[in-house]
Amino acid sequence: MIRIETETDIERLRQVALLQRAELDRLYQRLAQLTEELARARGGDAIAALQLELTAIREARARRASSPRSRSSTRSMSPTGRAPSAAAGCAR
Repeated sequence: MIRIETETDIERLRQVALLQRAELDRLYQRLAQLTEELARARGGDAIAALQLELTAIREARARRASSPRSRSSTRSMSPTGRAPSAAAGCAR
C-alpha cells in the first residue's frame, strides 16, 4: 500500500487515481442497478422517485467523468500544505 500523502512518483499517483476512478465507476453502476431493483420491488410511486434519484446519480457520474480535476484539488492550500481554516478567514 502506498501513502499518497508522501508519494512523489507522479506516474504511481496517476495509476492510483485511474484505479480509483475505475472503482468508483463500478460502484456507481452497481448503485444504479440496485436502485432499479429497489424501484421494481417497491412498485408504484416509488419507481418514479427512484428513477429521478437514478437520473441524478447518472448525471453526477457524467459530470465527474468529464471533470479533469476533483474539487479538493482546486482548494487553495497554505504553505504548510493544509487547507486554510475557517477561523483564519474571519476578521475580528
